Formats: sequence, C-alpha cells, structure tokens
Amino acid sequence: MHMEELLCDDREKKIKISCKDLLASAFRVHVAAASVQMLYAAFQVLAKAALSSGTSRSVFPVYRNAIAALVIAPLAFFSER
Repeated sequence: MHMEELLCDDREKKIKISCKDLLASAFRVHVAAASVQMLYAAFQVLAKAALSSGTSRSVFPVYRNAIAALVIAPLAFFSER
C-alpha cells in the first residue's frame, strides 16, 4: 500500500481514496465556512447601514425575508427537478 492512498471500508468493498482527494474535500469545507462568515459580516454591515438610515426595525425583517425567499426559491426549484 502506498503512503498516498488510504483504504476506507464501505461494508462490502474497499475504496481507494488518495490523500489529494481528502485534502481537496477538507479545503472545500474550510472555504465554505469562511464564505459563510464573510456573508454574515456583510449582512451585519448592510443591516447597520439600513437601520441607521431610517429603515423601520419592524419592516427590515420583512424585506430581509422577502429577499431571502427570492434568492432561495429558484435554487430550491431547480435543485429538486
């Protein structure tokens, strides 16, 4: 067995996974987590700017949820087809 390959048990068969594939998948997870944190930070800045400019505190969540629905609805529709 080479040092570059790991054997993972999959009940009936063994699957060879290279270390390069494992590192790539770990890298993607870290990039996704960092991206989520950046999006949260951007939202906080935009929310502060909107509320400071006079947007009502009771209307702001309605706008936020409407925009989220408009973004997520097409993603859900096309991913479930």
